[in-house]
Amino acid sequence: MRGAFLLFFVSIVVAACSSAESTPPARLCTPGNNVFCRCADRREGTKLCNGDGTGFATECRIGENLPCDELPDSGAPAEDAGSDAPSLCGNAAVDTGEACDDGNQKDGDLCSAHCDPVGDPVQAGICPGMPVHLWGGRTIEISGATAFYQNTHKADQPCAGKTMGLVGNDRVYAVTTHRDGTVVIDTSGADFDAALFVQTDCALASTEVTCADLKDGTAGEHLELPMKANQTRYVFLDGKGEPAKGTATIRFSLK
Repeated sequence: MRGAFLLFFVSIVVAACSSAESTPPARLCTPGNNVFCRCADRREGTKLCNGDGTGFATECRIGENLPCDELPDSGAPAEDAGSDAPSLCGNAAVDTGEACDDGNQKDGDLCSAHCDPVGDPVQAGICPGMPVHLWGGRTIEISGATAFYQNTHKADQPCAGKTMGLVGNDRVYAVTTHRDGTVVIDTSGADFDAALFVQTDCALASTEVTCADLKDGTAGEHLELPMKANQTRYVFLDGKGEPAKGTATIRFSLK
């Protein structure tokens, strides 16, 4: 009787183990293949899928020997990265997490090699402007000058600081949001009296929706703009007084 009970108990344990083993862990990738990942500094890398496809055998790396801190929840694609696989940054499509993508990986030409807007490209002075894509969770900071551009755009409505009729050189940013939220815009480090205004159509001053010109002198300006997913608004950095042009840093974030 005791032997029968022991045999019954062993059978139950074996059956339970067999049942547990019959449900393999979910596969994340193709075993032995490299998978795209994105580093915290926005560069793209790869990591090696392990032998059973349930995880990764290496950390995110740039090339073969340069490990990097991987950006959490970066939205990197799940497909494997073969030796001839195209890089996301530089493919002319703004992929998840990228602030811009001008179709190459060169610096100094509107969008950096890491897919961030940078510098003083010609496009920043004319419509549709310098692209800034916001996904949330990261502040996009752009330092540059207005002196290289013309006094092309003028605010259509007055703010508290009499923004209408700005006489300074200006630059424009095409801000696109990829989820609902509030775009927070701040300027700092200006060596001129900066002002901000926003339009729904880059070329039509009559489409102005808000502006910020509360501070005199070189103090920073602040503006908050509610936006829906996949909307684009045109943010103008302008100047008034003397000098009405110079350098400044502007920051965009999506809350």
